Amino acid sequence: MIIQEDNRSLTASSLETRGAGVIAIKDNPIKQVLLVKRLDKPLIGLWTVPMGHIEQKELPEDAAKRELLEETGIRIDHLIRLSNIENRQEHVSLTLFLGNVIEDKNPIANDDVSQADYFTIDDLPLLNLQGIDIPRNEVWALEFQRRIMNFVKKVLIPT
Repeated sequence: MIIQEDNRSLTASSLETRGAGVIAIKDNPIKQVLLVKRLDKPLIGLWTVPMGHIEQKELPEDAAKRELLEETGIRIDHLIRLSNIENRQEHVSLTLFLGNVIEDKNPIANDDVSQADYFTIDDLPLLNLQGIDIPRNEVWALEFQRRIMNFVKKVLIPT
């Protein structure tokens, strides 16, 4: 499988809310992705990749590593930038990275997540919105989630 890195500039986006997320892969002995169940907006109650806000003067890749460590206690090696997902109407963007987990330990849910676990392509959680209240001003996050999970599936599918 070849995933082409997005070579656009890593400088700050002009959008108001910038975030970074990481598709953290463990390949021992089968390929798995680390997902978290969110406790905070947006995407409360949904399984997704570790992600969060980029702090002022923080590089997107540093934010992705920091969020992964804060939310799961897991460290990652070199990151590859996959995509920049934007919603200009809502003034939000998410820089999505791919990286390999460098520690062979179980994730521990911390910070703004209730659960953290590894999933194979066969046991990825479905996007189940039953019982989840998504405010109208956060509907954009569902499109972000769909695009994120499409990247996750591409990474997990055996080549």
